[in-house]
Amino acid sequence: MAKLAQNEIQSDLRSFRAESVASHRRRSLRVLFIHRDADAIDCSVRELEKAQFSVNADFVLNLEQCAERLHSQSYDVVVAEYPSPSWRGSRNLQILQQTLQETPLVFVTTATEALKPLVLGIGCRKDVPVDRIEAAVLLALNGYSLNQVREIATVDLKANEPGLQAFCAAHDIPLRVFSHATLAARAWCGKPSEWVRKNINLDGVCEPCALVACARGKLIVPKTTLDGVAVAVVWDMDEGGAV
Repeated sequence: MAKLAQNEIQSDLRSFRAESVASHRRRSLRVLFIHRDADAIDCSVRELEKAQFSVNADFVLNLEQCAERLHSQSYDVVVAEYPSPSWRGSRNLQILQQTLQETPLVFVTTATEALKPLVLGIGCRKDVPVDRIEAAVLLALNGYSLNQVREIATVDLKANEPGLQAFCAAHDIPLRVFSHATLAARAWCGKPSEWVRKNINLDGVCEPCALVACARGKLIVPKTTLDGVAVAVVWDMDEGGAV
C-alpha cells in the first residue's frame, strides 16, 4: 500500500511538472526591442518562438521612441542593442532605467561587435579638443586599429567632455561611464597620478576604467599620456584569444 501511494505521488509530481512546463511555454511574451538591426530582432524572435513562447514584439530605434512607447504600452522585457550610439553617456542609461522602473532590461550584442577585442580607458583634462583625444588614442594603440576597439570607458566626471564625446561619435564607438565610487573601489592603477588624485580624488582614471570595463582582459598598454589625455588599452582574452 505504501509503495502504491508513493507511485501515485511520483506520478502526480510528473504531471504537475509537465503542466507547469507546458504552461510556461505557452506564455505570451511582450518584448520591446531598442535595436537598429531588423535581422537581429527577427533572429531573437525566432529563438523565443522555438521555446514555444508566443511573442508580441515591437521595436524602436532610440531612447526617445522607447520612452514614448512605454508610456502607452507595457512589456514583459525590453531588449536593447549594445554597444549602440544610444548608450553614450550615463545620463541616457539613467533615463532608460527610470522609464522602465520594474520592467527587466536585457542587453544584446552582434557577433561583429562581440569579436572586437580592445577596450580603451580614457581620462583627460577639462575641454581637451577632439584632435588631441584622437592623437593620444592613436599613440596608445601603436599599430592596433580603431576598428578593433569595442568600447571606450571613462569616469562620470568626464562623461560630458565635448572632445571625448565627439571622438566617440566620429568613430561610432560607445562610451561607457563608471561612477567615481566604482573606480575608487577598484583602484587598479600602475602609476598613481598626483594631478588626478588632487582633482578627481582617484589614483588614476584610464587604467581602472579599462580594467573594470573588461575585467577578464589583459592590460597590454599601460597609461600613455599626450597633451592632457591619458589612454590605457585592455585586450579581452575571451574574445581575442592570446595577444
